[in-house]
Amino acid sequence: MESQAGACGRGGTGGREGVPGRELPADDRDAGRHRDPRPQCVVLRASDAGAADVPPAGERDRRGRPREREHPLSSARPVVGGPCRQCRFISRPASGRGLREERAGQAGGVGPDGRGLPAEGRGCPVTTVLISCGEPSGDLYAGALVEQLRRREPNLRALGFGGDRLRAAGAELVGDYRGLTVTGLVEALRVLPTSFAMLRRLTRAARETRPDVLVVIDFPDFNFRLAGAVRRLGIPVVYYIPPQVWAWRSGRMRTLQRLADRILVIFPFEPEIYRQAGAAVTFVGHPLVDMARPELPRDVFLGSLDLSPSAPVVGLLPGSRPNEVREMLGRLLAATPFIASSVPGAQYLLARAPNLPDDLFDPARRGPHPVTIVEGRADDVLASCDVVITASGTATVQAAIHECPMVIVYRVAPLTYALGRRLLHVDTFGMVNLVAGERVAPELIQDAFTPEAVAHEAVRLLTDAGLRARTVTALRSVKEKLGGGGATGRAADAVLEVARSAASVR
Repeated sequence: MESQAGACGRGGTGGREGVPGRELPADDRDAGRHRDPRPQCVVLRASDAGAADVPPAGERDRRGRPREREHPLSSARPVVGGPCRQCRFISRPASGRGLREERAGQAGGVGPDGRGLPAEGRGCPVTTVLISCGEPSGDLYAGALVEQLRRREPNLRALGFGGDRLRAAGAELVGDYRGLTVTGLVEALRVLPTSFAMLRRLTRAARETRPDVLVVIDFPDFNFRLAGAVRRLGIPVVYYIPPQVWAWRSGRMRTLQRLADRILVIFPFEPEIYRQAGAAVTFVGHPLVDMARPELPRDVFLGSLDLSPSAPVVGLLPGSRPNEVREMLGRLLAATPFIASSVPGAQYLLARAPNLPDDLFDPARRGPHPVTIVEGRADDVLASCDVVITASGTATVQAAIHECPMVIVYRVAPLTYALGRRLLHVDTFGMVNLVAGERVAPELIQDAFTPEAVAHEAVRLLTDAGLRARTVTALRSVKEKLGGGGATGRAADAVLEVARSAASVR
């Protein structure tokens, strides 16, 4: 659209298209001094209209004023991203007498002289953010981030690649991550065509809407490519919760440094690692510190499920991705008879991640011991359990916040494990152990993940009071290291800082 390529021009005394012969107010005539070259800053320049531009009598109202005519640009796609921050024009084509009315309607009010309030006034959509996440935990963090951004800028527009949490926060979804979420190098090959199609869609959305900033959350193989494509459009990039490049595939640290204008990390040991690499990094704390809250007291929650609060409760968390559940659920269920032989009264709760196919959990419905399946209530499950057996990942941090002793398990395709092990630079898988700096939770990875071994570790945590007490103390220390509350708010402040800083130099 040609109008999007123009910078703000000096007003002069001529009328603009649609209002021939009309002089612009002084503010508007001077609005072009900064000459903002951004495509999203659509400004209607004053023309040197002469008598030939005056419409015939049939196009005038009874007072002799020109009737409203559609502006040549009014049928074009509205430009997203809010007004140019130095000028007072709304970054959307106006029609007819629309300058004052357009400004008043979008800025949220009319001044005492009848003119619209400045674009910086209340109600004006000043910022557009494009957000990309690719799995349930990222969707959770993205939704919380949008909520915090809108507390600071109520008219902020959010576009996103995510899921239900991001949509519920008010973002307009460009794409849904479901179908792209897998673990493992080999498994990822199966979704490559869909992944590349989504990349093209998001890049096109960035090109058309010109967001003020792109925020990418984890999901590295996809988001690295997206960040590179969007950065080439001149749009700044914030990487919120970057992948653990310090743990494996460390060569990507340089790529991450090159792609991101700001990196927002959530673990206390990460800032020094990124600073040594020369990256612009900010520690904001872990968002789960605020989010990990049960909805119901333990007794009430268990009672609602017809479970006894006085009997031991074992939690099963097989992961949030379909291939994780397929790989791990059978082994977790196979451990229950071994646990029951040592702790006969044990009860079993399975935390089911949202949006997973129902048939994945059929084995739990016909398992050797009754298992109560609870969907989308992981915090209630973790707050109610005496021990949890959990897939390595975000759930280990969530369990630590609830001070719930855990057994960490994981298994992937043999080829994926063989390839990944060669790239790994740490000797532990569980994030809770990395934060603690010691092995506070047992890890059973790949071939070590057997039903017998799982049961052995779980029974120790259930029956050894001294071990249990030491574990709870260590988890409490991990929780303190994750930072205080307000992590998502600090992340939102950093995102807006990057967006405004970029806008000020455009």
